[in-house]
Amino acid sequence: MVIWGISWPVSKIITKDLNYQMLIFLRFLTTAIFYIPLLLIKKESFKLNKKSFGFVLLGSIGVSLYNLLFFAGLKNGLPGIGGVLTTGMNPIFNFLLVAILTRTKIPTLKSIGLVIGFIGGIIILQVWKYDLSEILKTGNSFFLLGSITWAFLAMTTSRSKDSISTYAYSFYIHLLSTIFCLFFLEFDSYKKIPELTSTFWICLFYLSGISTIFGTTMFFLASAKLGSAQASSFIFIVPTSALLSSWAILSETPKLTTIIGGLVLILAVIILNKKNEL
Repeated sequence: MVIWGISWPVSKIITKDLNYQMLIFLRFLTTAIFYIPLLLIKKESFKLNKKSFGFVLLGSIGVSLYNLLFFAGLKNGLPGIGGVLTTGMNPIFNFLLVAILTRTKIPTLKSIGLVIGFIGGIIILQVWKYDLSEILKTGNSFFLLGSITWAFLAMTTSRSKDSISTYAYSFYIHLLSTIFCLFFLEFDSYKKIPELTSTFWICLFYLSGISTIFGTTMFFLASAKLGSAQASSFIFIVPTSALLSSWAILSETPKLTTIIGGLVLILAVIILNKKNEL
């Protein structure tokens, strides 16, 4: 979770070098390549059946859409706010999604937790200060949509555990996502690759090799073993590390509303995770 938090300011750094379509393509491509030796070492099967391919397809759509929203938000938004809003709201949306799809009645305490969570999101967005068009321009709307998308992805991952191993699942969703990205690339952006500095490649290695291979795979393992709702509850560690690393790396001073809203979201997640009723 700490690794994920640091990925926010690291990603912000490289958004200045390429358009986000090319950034996503390079991230997925390098991630898929990094997964190959891991699969060989663990002697994982590369075989897919109809059911496992269905999960891979859904996962690929989810991770592609999330990364699109992630980088689009960072183009205009601040990584500290994005880290708090996206990861803070994720457990809220995940819990609500599980409740809706399983048609489970939400207990009173959990309902209070959901309300508190949405209040936290409102505080971070400062909806009283801007009109809707201004909020959409800041990039925060992309962060919010990314949070919803990740909730769907976590649920898909949780349900895939009986059909495919976590490592093979992670490899294939990034491989398939790489292919998806080819249809949306602006080919002129290839010309900028030789001009990229060592800073860019170090950041890309962090995002692909460390944040994704290690961080995301650990999250997928947790989702498969604990369930998406419980695994997502641990994601509240990310906002703190995102704020601190954005301050340390980019000198982004945390806003008081971001800190207060983040604390409110953490309280909401603690309430939602109490007794693990869902």
